[in-house]
Amino acid sequence: MPNVVERLVFTLQCHTLTLLVLFNAFMFVANSRQVMAWNPLNPDTENKMKVWTNILTNTVEQTLLFVPATLILSTYLSGKGQMLAIPVLVIMFAIGRAVFAMGYLASPLYRGPGFFMTVSTNLLSLVLGSYHAWTSGSVVAYPVAAAVGTILFQAAYFNLAY
Repeated sequence: MPNVVERLVFTLQCHTLTLLVLFNAFMFVANSRQVMAWNPLNPDTENKMKVWTNILTNTVEQTLLFVPATLILSTYLSGKGQMLAIPVLVIMFAIGRAVFAMGYLASPLYRGPGFFMTVSTNLLSLVLGSYHAWTSGSVVAYPVAAAVGTILFQAAYFNLAY
C-alpha cells in the first residue's frame, strides 16, 4: 500500500472485527440485564451482572489501547507483507477477547489466557510503533519510547506485586 491514507483506511476496515467484539460485549450485558437483572438499581440482582460488566469494562479498556496503537503502527508499515500484521493483530485481539470472556464466565481464575493474549497484541502494537517511531527519527519518538518503557515497567511491577 503506497500511501499512509490507504494504510489507515485498511486498518480501520480491519477494525470492523474489533468493533463487533465490543458490540458483542455490549449486547451480552444488555441481554443479561434483560433476562436476569432488569432493574439495575436492585441490590439483589447486582451480583448477577458483575461478571458481564467486568468483561465489558475490560473490553472497552483494551479496545481504547488497541485501536490507536494499530492505527499509529499502520502509518509506519509500508509493504503489503508488513500490513498483514494488522489483520493478524486484529484476529488475535478478537480471539483473546473471546477466550477472556469464556474463561471469566467459567471462573475469574480462568480469564488469564485471554487477558494475556489481548495485552500481548496491545504491547506488540505499541512496541512495534515505538520502534518505527524511534528508527524513523520521529519528533515523538522519545515520548513514545518513554511511555512504552513506563507501561512495561508497570506491567512488570504489578506482575511481581501480585
